[in-house]
Amino acid sequence: PGLEQSSYQHCFREVDMKLQIVLLVIAGLLPAIGAEGSELHEASKKTFCPDKLQAVYADMHDGDKKEVTISGDSLTIKPSGNDEQWVVNAKLDLESCSASVDFNVPGKPNPPPVSLTATLWYSFSEAVKKTEFEFTDPSGKIAAKGFPVNNWVELKNDFDKKLPVPCPTSLKAVYADIHDGDRKELTISGTALTIKPSGNKQSWEVKAQVDSKSCSATIDFHVPGKPNPPPVSLRLAFFYTVSAETKKTEFEFTDPSGKLAAAGFPLNHWLEISKVSEQSIIYS
Repeated sequence: PGLEQSSYQHCFREVDMKLQIVLLVIAGLLPAIGAEGSELHEASKKTFCPDKLQAVYADMHDGDKKEVTISGDSLTIKPSGNDEQWVVNAKLDLESCSASVDFNVPGKPNPPPVSLTATLWYSFSEAVKKTEFEFTDPSGKIAAKGFPVNNWVELKNDFDKKLPVPCPTSLKAVYADIHDGDRKELTISGTALTIKPSGNKQSWEVKAQVDSKSCSATIDFHVPGKPNPPPVSLRLAFFYTVSAETKKTEFEFTDPSGKLAAAGFPLNHWLEISKVSEQSIIYS
């Protein structure tokens, strides 16, 4: 599938400098000290959630696309790029920039068995900035509370003014693999990158080198012990991501060869997790 151009009035391309500074402060990339720091954190509550937004997102779990519209405190979700016809409406909490979403509506195939919390995140690297919606289950029925069960990634093929975003040289964290429904441990030491399974009995290891300029790496999952590796090497890119209330890191996978999807189209996202129950299960 080809990329679709997002169209909206208030997001990264047209965002003012105050919001960009707020995002960097939340991500810990700029210091927030003294009265000015307090003002920035207070401003984040008022500036973070957009008044208007309309964009198309790649659904990492379902493998299709969704159109999301925000107007004031109203959030609307529709299918995109297929023949489905359904509409989900929800009320947005403007302070947390999140909404309780019930996908059990006429025409929607295979809705989750419970309402999910959709939270807006701004994700950015040095080269690109975009929005995402992360879905969690507040009931704890299909996954531990706070564990990401899905992620929608904005489809955009334009690049914005660069932000001063450093590429990490020391990182070790566990990530929720949204496509595979399991977890991976990822370590960066200098420019050396290592990926291992986490939370299961698999035993395999992928090694790669990080291009510090683009903060990306070419990943070949064809290693001994790795079940169902992609048929081609994938590009992994590092992102900082922030919500109105917290921050974390994530990784995006794309296929530069264009064999699995258009080059640049997000095939999968790994979202950093912490303090998550060992029994966390992503629904399928």
